[in-house]
Amino acid sequence: MRFENRKDGHSARPSVRRRRRVSKRLWMAGSLTLCAGLPAASTYAAIGVTTTSNADALVTELVGTGVTVVPGSATYTGAANASGTFTGAGFLPFSSGIVLTTGDARTSAAPPPGLPDAFIIPGPNSSEGAGLDNGAAGDADVAALAGATTFNASVLQFSFVPTTDTVRFQLVFGSDEYLEFVGSGHTDTIAFMLNGKNIALVPGTNSNISVDTVHPAVNNGFGGGPQPALNAQYFTGIPQGDASTQLDGLVGAATSLFVQGTVTPGQVNTIKLAIADATDSVIDSAVFLPTQGFAAVGAVPPVPPSPPSPPSPPSPPSPPSPPAAIPTPEAIWMGLSTLGSIGLLSKLRRRSGEK
Repeated sequence: MRFENRKDGHSARPSVRRRRRVSKRLWMAGSLTLCAGLPAASTYAAIGVTTTSNADALVTELVGTGVTVVPGSATYTGAANASGTFTGAGFLPFSSGIVLTTGDARTSAAPPPGLPDAFIIPGPNSSEGAGLDNGAAGDADVAALAGATTFNASVLQFSFVPTTDTVRFQLVFGSDEYLEFVGSGHTDTIAFMLNGKNIALVPGTNSNISVDTVHPAVNNGFGGGPQPALNAQYFTGIPQGDASTQLDGLVGAATSLFVQGTVTPGQVNTIKLAIADATDSVIDSAVFLPTQGFAAVGAVPPVPPSPPSPPSPPSPPSPPSPPAAIPTPEAIWMGLSTLGSIGLLSKLRRRSGEK
């Protein structure tokens, strides 16, 4: 992959990256107050991503209780290394799951020559503009929400049958566009289309989740001017030098963020999970979803079968019955004598009656 290649066939744009990096450095130099109140450098365990474009593997990791995936329905569209499964994410509210990015999700490979800050996920946060152009096309649904042309989309979709009328799941959105490009139009965005309707909304609002809709107050955003805080309770800034991740800002990390939508139980429903770069193909973003997090609300986990009872030990054999007692001669004599006496008495009674 080469950063300079544009997937739309237009001219190469190395100058765009340089221009945005210079703008970012100037903005950072004049806006140190933006980092006030952000967390100190962390010592989180390093995240490990296993990249895969296998849709079935991603869906198997994602789906939880009360949801049955329609066999053969899962598809993935995007660059081969833009998505994967992860573990050990200490900077997230869940330790494992799947990730979709607008760049390269690898955490252990060497970056491409000349692009030391190409990988967006692994820390430390050492770059002011991390990412690369992975050559993937954009996505129409993300473009409609962002109001801009999109690039480098990573899209996972599948059909499923739920057991209840609502599905709900947690997410964390992260971007290196924070904070300097808030309000500038470079607003990387996610679209979670449940039966054709976006449910990736900031809770309690109708705003889609993006760089422009969740952020603290920005005093001098590049190209956008001062911006008031929007839904800042869901935002966590990652300072330069922090060991956790290259991403400059996270949405839903410190304050958990859930999205949900209505479905038809017992029938086939569809979900499309998408993220894309907006306006240009530089400086990347990612969305993280937890293991077995996509679940039906109120679904009862299946009760595992009880283990078989161990066989009863064999009953001990009954002791043999004692042999019948053999009458002694004395007992026999006494018995005969008794019978004789009874017989003699009966005879005497009969004779007395005859007289």
